[in-house]
Amino acid sequence: MFQSILLTFSILPLISVLAEAQETKRISTNNTEFAYIEMGTGEPIIFVHGGLQDYRMWAGHLPRFADRYRAIAYSRRNNYPNEVSPDGMPDSAADAHGEDLAAFVRALGLKKVRIVGHSSGAHAALFFAASNPEMVVSLVLNEPPATGILIGAPGGAEVLWQGRRPGKRSIESRQYRRRHTFVRERGRRPRRLRTPIGCRQEDEPG
Repeated sequence: MFQSILLTFSILPLISVLAEAQETKRISTNNTEFAYIEMGTGEPIIFVHGGLQDYRMWAGHLPRFADRYRAIAYSRRNNYPNEVSPDGMPDSAADAHGEDLAAFVRALGLKKVRIVGHSSGAHAALFFAASNPEMVVSLVLNEPPATGILIGAPGGAEVLWQGRRPGKRSIESRQYRRRHTFVRERGRRPRRLRTPIGCRQEDEPG
């Protein structure tokens, strides 16, 4: 664990240098300006970073894709080097970040793209794909915090638990399934799940 942390911090300066070596471009859309870098030509593939990150996260990845794709990494709203404010859009507003991604794709003049997303960026990519399926060639998502999307969906509890090893379907999991089956039959959500993960407050279901 400690060695992994040391390795991560040791490569951060290299990633930063690679990112700075690439020309940072900017494009305005959806009432904000987005910084991005790109390498290569061909079919477009867009990299979407996670929370507390920015386009520099992907600087070491772009050269590996540039021989086959137009590889693009951008900084999401309210992330460096874009305008940043404590009152700005949080990373958890995945639906809004998904709208930004769609606007970014259109502003680049692209019609269909491949998407690679990490963490909250992957969550945003899910909303983007759900709202704009005609724009998606493929999705590669790493650890989207999207369990809230499964709550209330048919078979959602089973999906949430399918990764557990045989024999680990505990009393707690059975209670979870019973509780949410009851909730679906009654047509409501538990109080603590009243606002699904990734939705803005004004999108709260009734």
